[in-house]
Amino acid sequence: DETGVAIADIEIRVWGRKYHNVTTRTRQDGSYELFLPEDIYNITVNPGKKEFATQEFNRISISQDTTFPILLLATYTLSGSVRDAAGNPVSRVNVQASRDDGIYAYAHTGADGSYTLEIPRGIYQIEFYSSSDGAHLPPFTLADVQVEGETQLDPHLPSGVRVILEITDEDGTGIAGVEASLYR
Repeated sequence: DETGVAIADIEIRVWGRKYHNVTTRTRQDGSYELFLPEDIYNITVNPGKKEFATQEFNRISISQDTTFPILLLATYTLSGSVRDAAGNPVSRVNVQASRDDGIYAYAHTGADGSYTLEIPRGIYQIEFYSSSDGAHLPPFTLADVQVEGETQLDPHLPSGVRVILEITDEDGTGIAGVEASLYR
């Protein structure tokens, strides 16, 4: 972990472009060992413990004996309630926390507009966007959200309008397969 203490029984999943998935767990001393052929691998570390964040490492090239240390990062709760411009709770909104190095967590708001994300400390971009079966609101992003401990974030999403494009010929007959773009 971040203090240097070895953690046992952490799941490590490895998969390459050419080879099947391999899963192992850390030993009592926090170490693990895998024998892999040369390839480019993705590695997922799933602590299975709420106090540590799941981590993903992508496109790791393995071509020789390699030591790949993994530092488990403590998680903090980012939670809140999503509301529309009128202050009403909004259900089924996707909430995603990301940084330049990837997406860390995502959730969907409940019927009361609430959400909870467990993420390591850091500065995040928090995105709110409609799910396919949820409210129809424009995407909304909060940049540079600092998470250093338990953090409450209660955004009021801006209202938007729905635009429906109907593509027809001169006679008013609908035309399928036409690509249309709408720019701001």
